[in-house]
Amino acid sequence: MTAVSVRPTESADRLPVLDVVRSAFADGEDGSGGQVEVDLVSWVWSSDAHLPDLDLVAVDASGEVVGHVLHSRAEVVGAPDASVAALAPLAVVPGWQRRGVGSGLVTEALRRADTAGASLVVLLGHPAYYPRFGFEPAQGLGLEPPRELRDEAAFMARRSPAFVPGSCAGRFRFAWGGRW
Repeated sequence: MTAVSVRPTESADRLPVLDVVRSAFADGEDGSGGQVEVDLVSWVWSSDAHLPDLDLVAVDASGEVVGHVLHSRAEVVGAPDASVAALAPLAVVPGWQRRGVGSGLVTEALRRADTAGASLVVLLGHPAYYPRFGFEPAQGLGLEPPRELRDEAAFMARRSPAFVPGSCAGRFRFAWGGRW
């Protein structure tokens, strides 16, 4: 990773994080200019689903926030005792993309999720990017995608050391449901 450090998000980071998220998704396919992702981050922060230990920023040498990763609790209908975290979104300022910042954020977040005992981390993401971190098609682990899912190839999960095969089978639900 290039000259950044990863640390937990602090309250003073929230406005800079929203700027990072907006800029990272400004050219997104949904045409919102990143506002959809900004609204998602704001909603997670205000909800009981927020996992503050898995809410991380990447900061450059001057202390400027250049990347962010957020996690929230998720649910598997049919496996009420499953400990599942949802990763969304991962955002890096365009000038810092393809320099290892996103990889550093994901790697540290997954290490922390493993330490916290999450069985799975689930996301909707690019199928060519996330497998390097151990993500695989979630349906192969017994997870049924959320009903609102449009791209099944993007529905991926990463097993942690705490994962027990068959323990997380059922319909997956993000905390935010069909809001986004």
